[in-house]
Amino acid sequence: MNWFDYFELAQEWVNEDNEAYKRSAVSRAYYAMYCTARDKLDDANRYHPSRCDSKHVYVWNKYKEDRAYPDRVQIGRLGSRLHRRRIEADYHGFIDNFPDLVDHAMAQAEELKDFLDSLIL
Repeated sequence: MNWFDYFELAQEWVNEDNEAYKRSAVSRAYYAMYCTARDKLDDANRYHPSRCDSKHVYVWNKYKEDRAYPDRVQIGRLGSRLHRRRIEADYHGFIDNFPDLVDHAMAQAEELKDFLDSLIL
């Protein structure tokens, strides 16, 4: 599965003049990056969350813990930020500066995609 296909869909939706599309774009952009990052850990046999862990927090923390590799730490940081924005887009009825949230989320997803594209674990 190429999870980045969901990011391409998000890039289409974000250009729609409709809040629901924009919120969904943030969500799909996040899940494209999360699933890609998770699968890369799994492929390297480094994905072992406990049953009570948040799988999302686990993935981003796993990257942040890899301090010998600054790019991996950056993946974790960007992923955590994008995760927070996805939660806002999915669950908050009103969002201050909604256009900024969308712009920042999509920019972070693009940056994260670049890191994940070149990542070798």
